[in-house]
Parts: sequence; C-alpha cells; structure tokens
Amino acid sequence: MSKYIILLMVSVTMIEHYRSTSSIIPSQLLEDKTMSLHNLGTISDRTTFNNRVTALVDPLDSLQFSLARAGNLNIGVSGLRQNVRLQLFRSSSSGLTRIGSSNYRGTTPESLNFRGLQRGQYVAQIQLLAPGRTPYRMRLSRQLINDVIAEERTWNSVNTNLSAYQGTLGTADTSDMFRLNLGADTPLSLTLTGALNTARLRLVKDNNNNGFIDSGEVLASSPAGNLEKSLNIRNLFRGTYYVQVCGSTNAPYTLGMAPQSNFAVREFDLGTLGNTIVTRTGSVHDFNTSDIYSFTLADSRHVSLALTGFAGDPDLRIARDANGNGLIETPEMISYSSRRQAGIDESITLNHLAAGTYLVQVTQHAGTSNYTMRLSTGYPTDLLPTEYDLGVINGTQTLSQYIGSGMYYQNAADNIRFTLNSTRSVNLTLSGLSCDIDLRLVHDANNNGVVDTGEVLGSSANGSDGAEWIAQSLPAGTYFAQVYRWMSHADDSNYNFSVSTGDWYSSNLTDAGIIGEARYFDTRNYSRRYEVMTILRAAKDYGNIDGAELTDLRTFVNGQSTTMPDYVHNLAYKVVNSNPANQWWTGGASTRTSLGNLYAGATADHLEKLIGKWFLGLDHPTAASTTTYRYTSGALFQNGIAYQDVVQGGLGDCYFCASIAGTAFRNPSTIQNMFIDNGDGTFTVRFYNNGVADYVTVDRYLPSTAAGGRYYMAWGGGLYNNTGNELWAALAEKAYAQVNESGWLGRGDSSNTYAALDGGTLSAISHVTGLSNTGYLPLSSSEIISAHNNNRIVYFSDGGHAYTLVGYSPTLGYQIYNPHGTTSWYSWAQVQATFVRWGYSGVRIPGAV
Repeated sequence: MSKYIILLMVSVTMIEHYRSTSSIIPSQLLEDKTMSLHNLGTISDRTTFNNRVTALVDPLDSLQFSLARAGNLNIGVSGLRQNVRLQLFRSSSSGLTRIGSSNYRGTTPESLNFRGLQRGQYVAQIQLLAPGRTPYRMRLSRQLINDVIAEERTWNSVNTNLSAYQGTLGTADTSDMFRLNLGADTPLSLTLTGALNTARLRLVKDNNNNGFIDSGEVLASSPAGNLEKSLNIRNLFRGTYYVQVCGSTNAPYTLGMAPQSNFAVREFDLGTLGNTIVTRTGSVHDFNTSDIYSFTLADSRHVSLALTGFAGDPDLRIARDANGNGLIETPEMISYSSRRQAGIDESITLNHLAAGTYLVQVTQHAGTSNYTMRLSTGYPTDLLPTEYDLGVINGTQTLSQYIGSGMYYQNAADNIRFTLNSTRSVNLTLSGLSCDIDLRLVHDANNNGVVDTGEVLGSSANGSDGAEWIAQSLPAGTYFAQVYRWMSHADDSNYNFSVSTGDWYSSNLTDAGIIGEARYFDTRNYSRRYEVMTILRAAKDYGNIDGAELTDLRTFVNGQSTTMPDYVHNLAYKVVNSNPANQWWTGGASTRTSLGNLYAGATADHLEKLIGKWFLGLDHPTAASTTTYRYTSGALFQNGIAYQDVVQGGLGDCYFCASIAGTAFRNPSTIQNMFIDNGDGTFTVRFYNNGVADYVTVDRYLPSTAAGGRYYMAWGGGLYNNTGNELWAALAEKAYAQVNESGWLGRGDSSNTYAALDGGTLSAISHVTGLSNTGYLPLSSSEIISAHNNNRIVYFSDGGHAYTLVGYSPTLGYQIYNPHGTTSWYSWAQVQATFVRWGYSGVRIPGAV
C-alpha cells in the first residue's frame, strides 16, 4: 500500500452521531497526516472498493475519484467492525472542501447521498474512530434514486409504531435506509408522513446480496407526489428486507410501521368535495393492499362512493381519524362495503355526512384489482355501481335488503341491475318498509356509471312507509332500480324489491305493497304463516285500509289458497272476510269491546287486532278475576303424551277434559297433530267443525293464581316459570275457549271466556278428533267392551261429571280415568251404580248391543 504525506487542516474534535446536512465547510489548510490514498478513477455508474483501516498505522483512507458529469452520487460504507466516519470533499486548486459527513454509533453502516453534484474531482475519506482495525466495503453509484444499500437502523420484528423512526432528508442525505429482519412470514404496513411530496417510500430485497438495489429488487414503491405515503404488503416471507426513504431535501419525516393497514395516511388528497363527481383509478394487490384517499366537506352533504371495474375482490370503507392519532380505529369507521361476489361492485351512500375531513380506504381482500373510484355529493345518488344483479328478467325476480345503519355500517341507497332481452312491460315494487324509502328506474344509456340528464325513466316517492310502484314498457337493455332513503330521514328499514314482466299478482292485484310482499314471499320456501301476516300488514302502509287494498287482500287469500298450508288460509280468511268471533276483542279483560270484520276504511289498528286475534293468540279469553295471565315456561309435550297429562282445574269442563284424555289414550298422534308450534311462542290449534278443520292460535300466557300456580287445566310442572311444565292440555283448553267465540260449538254462551265452557257433552270428542260420536247411550257391558276392543274413545257420565275408559280386564273390570287426576277399576256393578250414560267416538258398532 502506498503511503503519502498530505497536509490537511481537518481536526477531529468529537464523534458525530448523525449524518451532517449542514452547509458546505470552507476550505482549510492541510496538516501532516498519515493516510492511504486510492484513486478510483471516474465514477460513471457503480463502483465497489474493499479495504481496511487500522488505528496508529493507517486510520484514514482517502479515495480519490472524478465525476465527468454533474448529477447524483450515492456512497455507502458497510461491513464494519469498528466505528468510522465517512466524509466527502470536493477537490479544487485551493484545497479540499467538505460537503458531507456521516457517522453513526458503533458498526452501523455509513452513507451519503447527493443530488446535483458538480462535475470535477472528489475525495471520500474513511476515518477510524476506535482502537483496533476494521474492514470496510465502499459502494458508489450515480443513480437518480439511491441504489446503494447501507442501513442506518435495524428492526427484527414488525410492531405497531406510528413513529418507528423520525428523520430528515438533507443536502448530503437524500436517502435513508432501514434493515428489517423477519423471523417469520408477516404482513407489513409502512407509512411516510411529514415529508415533501417528492419523497418516496420503497421496500427492497437484496436478492443477490451485492449491496446494490438491482432491477426487480424493489418489491413496492409509493408514487412520488402523494401528500403522504404508505406501503401495504399482504405477506412478506421470512428474510431480510430494506425500507428506503428517499427524495426531497430538507424534509423532516416520520416513518410508521404496523402488521396491518390501519394507518390514517392521506396518500391521495381529493380536496374539498363540491358538486362535481370525483373520479380516481388505482390498483390494490399483494404488494399494495391498501389505497387511502382523503377529502373534506365544507358543510353537511350527502356522499356516495362507488368502486367499479375490478376483477379481484377489493373492499371499501370510509372513516374519520376523530382523535387525530394517525390510526383508523374501529369506532372511527363510518361504513364499509364488502360484498365478496364476482361481478358485484362496492358502494357506500351516506346521508347528511357532517363537515370535516374523511378517509376513504380501498383494501385488497383477494386477487389484484385495478379499480375506478367515484365520489359524489348528489342526491339521490348519481352513481350507478352494480350492487345487486338480478340478470335477465323473464317473469319475476325479488330481492330483500336493508337501508339504514348498523355497527360501523351505514347505507342510504342500493343499486339493483337487471336486463331485458326484448321489449317488455315491466313493473317494479318496493314494499315491507318501515320508513320513507323511494324508488327510481334508471337507464345508463352511455354506460358511464353515472346518472346523467334524461337517464331517469321513472320514479315513485310516496310518503312515510308507503310502498312504491313503477310500471313501464321498456326496450331490450340493461337498467338500474335505485332504492334510496328520503333525504330528511335517518331511520332504518328492510325492504322487499320485485321486478316482473308479468305474473298472477300484477294481473289480479293493484296495490303495490300487497303485490310486492306477495311476490317476494312467493319466491321463498319459508313457512307461509309469517309471510301471509306480512302481506296482510302491507295494507297498513298508508294508515287506513282502502277499498282497493281490501279487495286485493280478499283476492289474494281466496286466489292463493292452494299455495298456503290449510291452517294459514283458514286464519287469513277469517281476517279478511268474516267470522262471528271478529265482532269482539277481549284480550283477557273482564269485558269485551266491539271490533268487527275488516271493511274499507278500517284503521290499521283494526287490521292488526284481527291479525293478533287469529295469528298471534293475543285475544286471550276472559278468566277468573283472581287470576293473572303469565307467560308460562315449559314444553308443549314432556316425555310423550298420556291421558294422565289431563287434570281438570277450576272450571266445569270435565266433558272436554274427558274427551282430550280419551283421545290422548287412544290416539296420541291426534293430540300431537292438533298443535302447530309456530316458533314464536305461539301455537296454532286445530279443532273440527262437522268434520272440517278449523284453527285458532294461542300464546303461552295462561291464567295463574296469585302464587303463580295453575288455576284451570294443570300444566304438570308447578309454578308458571317451571321449565318442566307440560302445556298441551292447558293450551287446548284455552284454545277451546277462544274458538267458542266462532259460535259453532253450539253452546248457549259463545263468548271468548273460560266460564262459557262450563258444562258440555261428549260432542267435544268430535271437536277434537273430527270423528263422529254415538251420542249418549244406555249402559251396555257388551257394547262398552266392544267399543274398547275396537279402539274407540269411550266417554262416561255420572250425570254431573265426565270420565273416560282407559282399560278393561275380564277379571279386574273397567279401568276408568277421572279428569280430576285419578284412575280406578270398576266392576260392572260399580259401573251401573256410578254412571247413568255413556258414548263413544265413531258410529255404533253393529251387533255390539
């Protein structure tokens, strides 16, 4: 190694801890210093030089080189075992002028990066600042963006840190590099804030370990010009990576890091939204999983966002960094759109968004998505993303969705796309509403995704929760039905939408609400009870039931009887047509009030009472004044069905108790099929009127004593809140009291009261089973035995109380159940002494007398 003696007036006074970004140091006279001088020639692209410096021997290496043209210069020194200082001097006839210096603690690599250096001669110096010696490797490059890898800090994990590093890019420091060692695969989000727009943020992997950033080694890079920068990587494999901040001079910055993309970074600032639609394009993929846009509202506005044109699966959300902490936290999310369906766009529509600054984030869920994003403040929304696509309409298609707010979710409009292959007469309905939701029909003639002048073909904007209806003849083409909340409303509503080219409903009905609800439920394989109740309630959408609505209800119930279960049609018929029981409403009170059949002009409350009476069991019978209706726990059946389940209470309805006990003994399946559990705490109960099924509904509320026990029919378990209660017998008794009001039981008192059931005959057998009965007969041992052996329900009367036969033995005699809860054996003599008449189900058995 050549040795030179050079006079240099640059004395070391202290160790610098950061790269110098100060002004150029004036030329100084040279002093005697021992150093090594190396000539690197002209630096035109990349150059690498390896050497060592040793304390007391040659602690200072000088590397002389020239630049043939003005431009950038990047220098990095790595492979250190001791602390060194890197300095760069410009050489001139008057001496050396220091233009940059870098000195980090310990063995951290040193680097200098310059923009716009003049052509001429330069000297780079490596000065050892510790005992011993150290090798080093110097890399030089003339690239515009620094491609020399020399990290100034190392991280060994990814943790959420909004200010993982704070630094400043300067004249001699246009690039900072950070090493990231990952011991396991991890997602990564990086943010760069505070820097000038020209700064860049890059993620690099030195695949060939040559210390330079080669082609293909930049995994992700933020565009220059963004207000703030971010990189969001779906998954980084374990290994070593480099994070680079480069670009502007005199730009303080903050570098943030996290394993998830929830930084509130304003990558793209859209400014203050006015009345013009803002359109931007972008792409999210594995190495850019998130784009964030910021916009400002000067006052409260309606805001619509649409994300279209993508092939992958992106998501869309809008948020506000309310606490200014630089993170999008869960409570700060206003709404999101994540449909997860190919060919379906993402969209958010908000009413009355307050003045302020907001963030819109487009994130990758799967795949690569080149997208177009539009923002608008128009009302109704003038954006036409395809949120739902019903395809080609040939007949009827329906859709049920929601307008309103939820947990971190708001949506004030939906766009529903459909297609016609030929000119058709089309009608659209919107029903099932609970607030003011409107409907309009749009044809995007120029296919630009925006509602332009002349593209709204029709609209329906009825007030309150009224149903909407649009009917038009349309040529072949693609159309949008736009469902949107009226501007002054903030309420929520489910809705049922239908579009049809013709069906039974539009041919036979006229009311939009009834047509819409009937159509929707006709396409679903649900239990028809709930659906029919909803259709009936559709007539309440404008308050009173008008003549057209009443006609439609009757047409629907009568015309669609074959599509409903028999019990549903039976109950609906009573609601919309007539039944003697409709005259009164009792509701468990001691006195009843006038109600009446449904009529044109009837109030919504009138209709609701009829629905409650027949479908919900709300018209409770009048009970004893000392009782209280309580919701009764338990199951309909416990451990099967047995005649012992029937235990008469404080009511003289032994004839009914004996009839259902005998039925439970002979045909338990009849008892089981007598009840339909509606799944909502109600049961529809079947009786027979001259062999024809008739139905009534009861709920779980049963009369109880002050102590909470049963007052009428026993329910088996004890107090009303005992989960071991068995309810079928008590519910059957309650239902019998309710159906009595229809008048066909043939009782003198046909009121909806328990007391009206006091006293009766074996005709109750026919009411429960649908079978005929023999009427009362004189006692005959042979016929009794024959009836028993033929599986008939056998009924005994002692003249004031009813019993049922549950067994016969030639040696033991007749086993008879008393509905008070006892079973006894009777000899024939005892039977004759106790009972005065009897009868059984069905016709008399020939030859049994």
